[in-house]
Amino acid sequence: MRENFDAVAIDGDILVYRAASAAQHTYYDIFQDGELIETFEYSKEAKGYLEEQSEFFMIDTTLYEIRPRKEVFDVGEAHKAFDMQMKAIKRKIKAKKYLLYINGKNNFREEVATVLKYKGNRSAQEKPEHFQAVRDYAVKQWGAKSIDGVETDDCVSVITYNGYKKCPEDPTVVCFSIDKDLLSTPGYHFNPDKDDEPQLVTMEEANKNFYLQLLKGDKTVDNIPAVEGLSKRIAEKYGIRKGKYLGPKAAEALLEGLTTEQELYERCYEVYEAYYTEQEGWDEEKQKYCYTHWNGTPMERTIAEMIEEQAHLLWMIREKGIHWKAPVVAWKRFGGYECSTKGDKRFSAFCAKMPDGRTIEQHYQCDIKGYDVGGTNWRAGKGKPPLNNDIDTWGEYLKLWQTWAENNSKLLNELRVKVKQKGNVVSDMFATSGVNQARALATILNTVDLEGKL
Repeated sequence: MRENFDAVAIDGDILVYRAASAAQHTYYDIFQDGELIETFEYSKEAKGYLEEQSEFFMIDTTLYEIRPRKEVFDVGEAHKAFDMQMKAIKRKIKAKKYLLYINGKNNFREEVATVLKYKGNRSAQEKPEHFQAVRDYAVKQWGAKSIDGVETDDCVSVITYNGYKKCPEDPTVVCFSIDKDLLSTPGYHFNPDKDDEPQLVTMEEANKNFYLQLLKGDKTVDNIPAVEGLSKRIAEKYGIRKGKYLGPKAAEALLEGLTTEQELYERCYEVYEAYYTEQEGWDEEKQKYCYTHWNGTPMERTIAEMIEEQAHLLWMIREKGIHWKAPVVAWKRFGGYECSTKGDKRFSAFCAKMPDGRTIEQHYQCDIKGYDVGGTNWRAGKGKPPLNNDIDTWGEYLKLWQTWAENNSKLLNELRVKVKQKGNVVSDMFATSGVNQARALATILNTVDLEGKL
C-alpha cells in the first residue's frame, strides 16, 4: 500500500453530526415527589440506581421519576470537535488533497422509492442543536462541498472509484466513512471506528457487497426493504433456515461461491421472483406484482422492475451520471468465451486493429502508456506502469475498444452470440489486472443495443 495518496474522499455528514453532538449532553435527573435527589450522565445509570433502591434497599420507587435534561455548550466546542476530527484524518492518512463532502438537496432516491418512503423512518429524529452551525463551519473553514440531487455517499464513491480505476492493485484515493453501503465501491476504505489503516475492497468484493445489500436491504437506516422475506422453495433449495426476514447470514449463504456479477444478479432475481410470486399481490396473468405506492397510488411492477427500484436505492454511484444497470455480460479470467490469442484472436488486443492500422495493444502500450508514441513497439511498455501516473489507464483502454467497436458492429454482434452460448461470460486467460480485453468487451456488450450501436 502506498504511503501517500492523491486524495482522501471524506463523508463529512458523520463528522458534522459527531461534532455537533459533542457540544451537548443529556443528563438524567431523578426526582422524588418533585424534589431533585440525584443526577446521572447516562440513562442506564439512572435506571440502575432505581433498580438498586428497589431490590437491595426495599425502597418503593413508584414516586421516583427520571427526567432527561439537555445541556447545550458553546458552539465553539462543536467547532473544536470538528477541527479535531479533520486533523486526526490528516495524521492518519497522508494525501495531497482532502476532499470533504456534505449532503445537498433533492436526493434522486426520493423519487425512485415506491414500496416505502426513502428514509421515511427518520422524520422524527432530532438533530443536535449546533448541527447547522457546524455544517456552515465545515463549508467556510474546511471547504466542504455539497452537490444537489445525490447523497454525500455518491460524491465520495465517485472520487473513490476514480482512484481505483487509475490503479486497481493500489488505488490512489481513500474513502473515509463509517457507512457500510460504500463498501460496494471498489477501492481503499477507512472506517475510523474499526480500521487502523485503509482496507482494499476489490471489484469482486465490492460487487458481492452490493448484491448482499440487494438481498438484505437497509430498512433500519434508510427504509429500503429489498426483498422482505425468503420463500420456502428457496430456503429448501439452498438449505437455508427460513425466518421472518432475510438476514445477513441467509444472504451470505445464498451468494456463497458466486463470483461474477451475472451470477450474483441471477441469484438475486431468483430470490425476488420466488418471494413476490408467493405474495397476495402477484398477478399470474400479467406477470406483475400489484401493490400500493407509499403515497397511495396503485402500482404494477415486473420482478425485474422490483429489483431495479431497490438497486437504484442501494447503489452507490461509481461514475458521474451513470446509475445501476442489470448486468447481461460478465467477464472473468477463465470459463467464458476466450478472447485472447489462445481463443478467438479477432477479439485480442494484439489482433484487433484501430482505424490507423495499428493494433489496440500498440496504441495502449505505445501511446497511452507513452513508451513509443505513434509507434508500434508495444514490448517497450508491456508490464510497466504509464510514464504519466495521472493517466486513467482503464478509462483510456476502454476508449480504444469503444472506437474499435464503433467500426466493427457486425463483429461485435457475432461476439454477442458466441458469448451468450458460453453463459454470457467473456474471458481472457492472460488477465492479471482490471485493464484487460475481457472486461472491456463485457463493458461494451452491456452498453450497446442489439444492433451493435454504442
